[in-house]
Amino acid sequence: MGLEFSNNKTNEGKLMTKREKRIEEEYNRIAPLFDEVQINKRTVVQGLIESAAFLKIQLEDYQDDLNKNGYTDEFRQSEKLSSYERERSTARLYNATVKNYQAMIRQLVDLIPDEQKKKAEDEIMAWVRGEV
Repeated sequence: MGLEFSNNKTNEGKLMTKREKRIEEEYNRIAPLFDEVQINKRTVVQGLIESAAFLKIQLEDYQDDLNKNGYTDEFRQSEKLSSYERERSTARLYNATVKNYQAMIRQLVDLIPDEQKKKAEDEIMAWVRGEV
């Protein structure tokens, strides 16, 4: 019995947005790694996978923005003061989201049966390194 993406339930009768579709695709990519998780842990695992899929797509969107607009912007408090560069809010959000994503992935990896753990760790860490 595989895990099923639960966001479909909230979209009955509606077309999914491109973003929702990307999140569902990421969920479907990760979920098979957890098919062997004990039945009593499946609800927790499903929620963690859905959150991890959301965070991954959010990170991709932040990365696109940062690649287009940079990590800093020019800021001036008043016309009388010189401007200076400061970190954009997107850069701060990206850094915080990366930390949350990595913590969530660690939680998920800890729930994988040992025999599947190595394969899952390799695949997930490949994404973190940008190889996927």
